[in-house]
Amino acid sequence: MNGMANKIEEPQFSHYMLPEILDYMYCYTCLMIVLDKSEKVKETFEEIKKCWELPGCKQLIDGVLSKTQNKEKFLSTALRLSGLDPKEDRTLKLKDTKTLISGMRKEISLYILSEKIKLFFNRRKSKDYRKLEKCVDDFIKIAFNRESDRAKGKYKITAKSSKTLVEVVYLFSLSEIKKINLGIITGLGKIPAVVKRNNTYTFEDLVSKKVPRSIYSKLVDEYQKFGFGLKNEETIVKNAYIWCQCRIFYKSVEEYCNFGVENENGIESANIIHKIKECDEALNYPRGNKAIK
Repeated sequence: MNGMANKIEEPQFSHYMLPEILDYMYCYTCLMIVLDKSEKVKETFEEIKKCWELPGCKQLIDGVLSKTQNKEKFLSTALRLSGLDPKEDRTLKLKDTKTLISGMRKEISLYILSEKIKLFFNRRKSKDYRKLEKCVDDFIKIAFNRESDRAKGKYKITAKSSKTLVEVVYLFSLSEIKKINLGIITGLGKIPAVVKRNNTYTFEDLVSKKVPRSIYSKLVDEYQKFGFGLKNEETIVKNAYIWCQCRIFYKSVEEYCNFGVENENGIESANIIHKIKECDEALNYPRGNKAIK
């Protein structure tokens, strides 16, 4: 996220994330951290990228992309899945952005499911996709579980348990080889999000900070007045970093609190558990009564 923000010199201001994409942002940030930490993790990730070149995997993504080419139809379906009327004015109210994002996620999930069903009836191509699924599961087991747990054959996070993480791994691995995901994201970003002072700002404008500071601050205030929570991007990065330390690199939260050099402020385990709660939820980490472990 910081890399994306650094490409835009002006304006510079704190960036807030909508609650509907917090799980994606936490998963993405954790993914960046684990890829930077271990060569073995990087090597396993490379195997995922190779899988996308297989015929069955190419068919899957080509099929999904073909369904998103017609932006008007895509928007109309997303609005309908969001419970909004596609026939109304396309300049959305700010409060509707929350609902629309949920509709878009549902729509893309339905497209992926329909393409997977098509692959099911082609033995050779379905074998390609099963190989991709196995590579992603292997990657997640290695990258997002403690070494001590892996040695015992215990995995608290897998592809089966963390669906959002799987989606993020898919998208990022695709972007690494063909920038395929940018076609979907850029298309969505062109949808009008809000009009202020006779200027129309899209989702892409908001994400890229191509909005005057005063307008952006007003949007944040308005969004919060609707009762929707927002999260500062810097907070996401910090909490994701702590999560990786506690849930992957150290044997427990307590060990991180006692021996972690990064925990220079001496944050107690109870406060740490609070800080990483959203990240636990995003990656579907099993907290229960043993959240401190």
